[in-house]
Amino acid sequence: MSYVSFVRDVLRRLSLDFSAGRLSIRVDANGRRYVVEAPGAGGRDIVLPAHDDALMVAPRPPPRDPRDLFSPYTIGADVHVPWSAIARNHDVVTHAAVDPAGVVVLRLRGDDGAVCCWFVRLRDEPRKLTQLSVDCARRFASMLVRDELLQHSSLCGELWDCRFNGDEPGGDFCATACARFQRYRKRVTAAVAVSKGLRKRKRTTGATWDACNLACLPNTTPAPAPALAPAHTCVICLDDKSCAQPRCRSSSCGTRVCDTCHADSRGLCPLCDRSAINADYLCSCCNRLHRLRAHGYPCVGCSSHSLCLECYEQFGECAACDT
Repeated sequence: MSYVSFVRDVLRRLSLDFSAGRLSIRVDANGRRYVVEAPGAGGRDIVLPAHDDALMVAPRPPPRDPRDLFSPYTIGADVHVPWSAIARNHDVVTHAAVDPAGVVVLRLRGDDGAVCCWFVRLRDEPRKLTQLSVDCARRFASMLVRDELLQHSSLCGELWDCRFNGDEPGGDFCATACARFQRYRKRVTAAVAVSKGLRKRKRTTGATWDACNLACLPNTTPAPAPALAPAHTCVICLDDKSCAQPRCRSSSCGTRVCDTCHADSRGLCPLCDRSAINADYLCSCCNRLHRLRAHGYPCVGCSSHSLCLECYEQFGECAACDT
């Protein structure tokens, strides 16, 4: 089953479950997050991505390395292709006749899932990806589906050329890909520059916390407590600290939490938001579920705190920025 078919099937089943009352979606008490409620008593809620400050950014983000993000292959006017966009690459240089083993497939995020397009590398320009013309691609596809062995290739399934189905993003896959790859490169370059600036400031000021690779500092960082403030017990770490203050965003309780525990819980109240702390979070880049500890990292484009740790380390973009 192709990725697009899989996504559509999942959405269809979710719609049926929702219509039958087996699934319910609500907005949390703060009105900032959409939550798919767990169907059973032992299940966990699923929190959908939010493109605002619904969660504080994850503390102490790990360093990111921009090397090896982009392949040596180019399209258009020498626009380098990210490795993440290459869905099929057999490292075979082809000539005029299309060889199934030499087809390179590029994949972009579309409105209804991933969309693909077929390219080849010619001997004269081994690092230049040349898009197959529609006519050539159709003849090649016809040959594939008639062959008893090749008809089971991924090229006939999840890597099917989107131009055959009329799903070409922007009406021109190559032009859309060039624009996205150039935009992505600028965002990565900007994020690396910010990272270097923060590292330099850290060395200059002697800061003890690692703020490298943050596109922006969180707006919800609590202000330092007064030096002479009385100590209170943090309900999470149970230490007596002067920075332990009531931090419930809905002001529903007087639960006191210290700075460190407040950052680790992403600004959620351990009492009023306990279901959100124990929920699964959907990464807006890879669409996989993660626990709160591995979620809440900023998108390289809009800095929304909606990515998982793995996507953050790969300079990932949320779905809104990647389309």
